[in-house]
Amino acid sequence: MKGWQLLVATFLLWPCCSSQNACEEPDEIDFGEIVSAEKAKYLENDRVQYRCNPGYVLEGPEWIQCKRQEWTPHPPKCLAPCTFTKQQLAAKNLFVFGSQRKVRFIQSNQSLQFQCNEGYVLVVPSVRKCVDGYMDLPLCISERGKNCSGPPRIEIGDITTLSEKQYKSGSSVEFRCQNYYAIQGEKRSFCDNGTWTKVPVCLNPCVIPRTELESQKTKVKDELDAPENIFVQHGRSIELTCITGYVMAANSSQSTFVIHCDGTPPVIPKCKEITCNSPRISNGTFRPQRTIYQDGDLIQIRCDTGFTFEPDNGEKVIECTKNGWSPPPKCSNVQQRTCKKVNILHGNFQSWQQSFEIGAKAKYNCHDGYTTPKGDPEAEIQCLTEGWSPEPECIKVQQRTCKKVNILHGNFQPWQQSFEIGAKAKYTCHDGYTTPKEETEAEIQCLTEGWSPEPECIKTCLKPSESDFTFTTTKSILFPGDELHYECKEGFEITKNTINETIVCTEKGWEPAPSCVSIVCEIPVLENGAIEPREDVFYNKAVVHFKCNKGFTRVGSKSAQCYHFGWFPQPAICKENVKHCLALPIIPHSTITAERKAVFEHGDLLEVQCDISFALYGSKIIECVDGEWTPLPTCIEESKTCGRPPRIDNGFVDNVESFIYRHGDTVEYKCNRQYSTIGTNPAKCLQGQWEVPSCLINQRKCTPQRYADFDPTVLRIKQFKTSQVAKYRCGSNLHQTKCVDGLWLPEPRCEGNCPPPPQLPNAINITEMRVYGSGEEISLECQEHFLLRGPQKIKCEDGKWQTPPRCLDLTK
Repeated sequence: MKGWQLLVATFLLWPCCSSQNACEEPDEIDFGEIVSAEKAKYLENDRVQYRCNPGYVLEGPEWIQCKRQEWTPHPPKCLAPCTFTKQQLAAKNLFVFGSQRKVRFIQSNQSLQFQCNEGYVLVVPSVRKCVDGYMDLPLCISERGKNCSGPPRIEIGDITTLSEKQYKSGSSVEFRCQNYYAIQGEKRSFCDNGTWTKVPVCLNPCVIPRTELESQKTKVKDELDAPENIFVQHGRSIELTCITGYVMAANSSQSTFVIHCDGTPPVIPKCKEITCNSPRISNGTFRPQRTIYQDGDLIQIRCDTGFTFEPDNGEKVIECTKNGWSPPPKCSNVQQRTCKKVNILHGNFQSWQQSFEIGAKAKYNCHDGYTTPKGDPEAEIQCLTEGWSPEPECIKVQQRTCKKVNILHGNFQPWQQSFEIGAKAKYTCHDGYTTPKEETEAEIQCLTEGWSPEPECIKTCLKPSESDFTFTTTKSILFPGDELHYECKEGFEITKNTINETIVCTEKGWEPAPSCVSIVCEIPVLENGAIEPREDVFYNKAVVHFKCNKGFTRVGSKSAQCYHFGWFPQPAICKENVKHCLALPIIPHSTITAERKAVFEHGDLLEVQCDISFALYGSKIIECVDGEWTPLPTCIEESKTCGRPPRIDNGFVDNVESFIYRHGDTVEYKCNRQYSTIGTNPAKCLQGQWEVPSCLINQRKCTPQRYADFDPTVLRIKQFKTSQVAKYRCGSNLHQTKCVDGLWLPEPRCEGNCPPPPQLPNAINITEMRVYGSGEEISLECQEHFLLRGPQKIKCEDGKWQTPPRCLDLTK
């Protein structure tokens, strides 16, 4: 009774004691599953991993994380593959090279190129893309159909090809739209057995009158001479900005406005004039004095005796901007003892002194294009108790022409020295420099306020040529401060033992210079034995084989492969005396298939099978190695069960005996007449899911005679039907293959076995420590808090494993 009371009390107290940062159970996804370990409660920073069903492509993040009671980012989506049959292709007179299968599967986002049968013409494009289960097959038109008369016309468009009286079936004409009109649909129309395929349509452009822009005080960005009417093609955009002295009325902080032509009348934004009211200055005056000031107007502040201008920017000048007066003027009370050397806008102090006594005099001169208030190029001023008198000032001379300027890191192209208002000129930049628009040359125009835009050559960096590394950008020109990420190519790595690095564009070029070095493994040493092949240097993916001298036995793998982290498996050793295994290992809830004997020799292999309702974790094959059994698997009870076996097309379950099936239970499927099973049969219940076969129509048969390594018992059978299984030998190893539409899959091959697969640092342990045949694959998974960078699966190819991924530490 007390136990029940304690249980009820715990249940009632649970909500108040649970973590406030816990997340709800993560969402399931269609055609996919959560592969990370299930938890009763998900706390802050817990992570969940998703995986799609075979054939489906993951769109979105593989991992999501619990943050502030929310899963971030949102769960991914599994994109469906596209399928089509040979019958569908034949109905459309299409074929695909290299496709001998009855049904073709194409993953989402992958493309396939089609061709027409002989006597048919393909309506372009020939390459079609699979988009989440949908692929639009192209059209094939017969060349032997009826002829067509003249092609149809389109409004506001023309036919660009030569006109003929009659057109053969399969021939085509090409259309184009008049200037500013956008074409919608295929630009070609084909003669299809006496009728023309659908013709395109010309969409009207958006028209923006210049008078409307002028009324709203707007203009096209970066366009000097706007035409009377501006045309924007349907589907394209144009960027507008306010004319000088104006800002967007709706949002003054917004500098540009984009109009997208989508068939609706464009709305032109309104710009308002930038104005400033007359400032209020205590203990000081200013000039010139007006009620309203426009954008860019300058006023000069003069503080009363005993007061000084703040902030003291030297010029004592403030400017009218879209954000008001800048800087905000203020006259502060300061006891004047001396006059300081000041920075004169568009002018220079002639003296090197920084401070002047009361009564001292100094001179200043103005830059080209500016004069003193009296119109002279220089003037004399005196230090008084209230400051410099008269106030040093340089006034811009009214511009009548623009002079040729010296461009730092660039050249003015015209030879003339002076340009009239409205005249245009060009300038070029030196190697390693570009204009602000990333071009080597630019055009500028002489305006009353000077050259527009201001000619400027900016330091750039060219993307380095790739050698042992690749870059993650398509840009060819970058600017100082830009970062460029690069990765080493296969077989190379960065000396810092990372897989990617960043270089920065500086005034001196790229720093540091990108560098990758070859992945090299130390030469393995095998006492009382030899390694093959013998090389001075072993590079990435190199495979060595271990052979012991006569009288010595190898303990360990017979081969190893070189990776970025070294050799795997570790080189074997050669022992003169190896131990036996004295007894069968005990693995609860399992059966070991082996001949009963008192002693097992070094190298003996046993197979472990778990009892019904128990799942195997680890390798089902164990080996006696020098008196010890390799790591034993475990059989853990699986609570998930399966319901009734699912229906399959063109087949049925032979005998259904229950509504609930435990892990490991099997049922037999049979196919209808003229159909054969493909896949696992009998079907098996595994962790709550049925693995079932499919029934395909009987196809071409397979013959084993041309394969010399088929088992003798197989050679007595002349032909195999589709889905029948055969065995073949490679040395002492027995392998399995299946007949599929006249082909053995996988193809029986005995050369090219790979060493045991690599155990990556920070990855979940690989339990199948056996030799793999060419074509076999393994999946790799990182430990918690590590990110998989690279392929999730690697394949054994001609005796070598493909380059594996890496597990990156997310906590660093």
